[in-house]
Amino acid sequence: MDCHCGDPSCGYCQAAREMHTNFYNFDEFVPMDPYNMTLQTIFEEDENRDDVEGDEENQNDSDQDVENTNQLGKAVDGMSFSQINQLQVSEDEKKRLRNTEAARRCREKIKRKTDDLEQQLTGLTAQNDLMNQHRIRLLSQVEEQMRMLEMMKKRNPESGAAISYEAKRIVDSYTEQVEAKRKEIREFFDRNCNKTY
Repeated sequence: MDCHCGDPSCGYCQAAREMHTNFYNFDEFVPMDPYNMTLQTIFEEDENRDDVEGDEENQNDSDQDVENTNQLGKAVDGMSFSQINQLQVSEDEKKRLRNTEAARRCREKIKRKTDDLEQQLTGLTAQNDLMNQHRIRLLSQVEEQMRMLEMMKKRNPESGAAISYEAKRIVDSYTEQVEAKRKEIREFFDRNCNKTY
């Protein structure tokens, strides 16, 4: 099938290729849409304008760099070797001072954070001591009640079942309070201590 439309997307076009071996150079083929020509022209004008402005800015930057280099060269030419060394030493001194100041700020920040953590630890330790005292009070109350029940059991053996029931009720109550305190301590620890600093 012989076709001569010139369209590179046409697989049968003989005008778009030569003797089936040399392919048509698609870079040279630019299809033009008549409805898009005005819009394309506007884009091309904008691109050309941006290119010209960019070239002018680059030229200005390069001129400024050359001028700065020339001024620096003149300033260095007017200096002696010892003055250049002093200039270098002053730059090194500035860097050293900046590093020293940064290290001082870091030390202050670490000290503030350490003080905050120590204050929190003091508060947590005091609260833990209070909870331990409360637990010890509960335990001593339970031990005292158990001793009283044992004495009642010895004096009145026929009421052993009722006394055993009362002892079980006291122990269960103590266990429940201890579990509640343990849960409270766990929640407090999760809220305040289990943090990543």
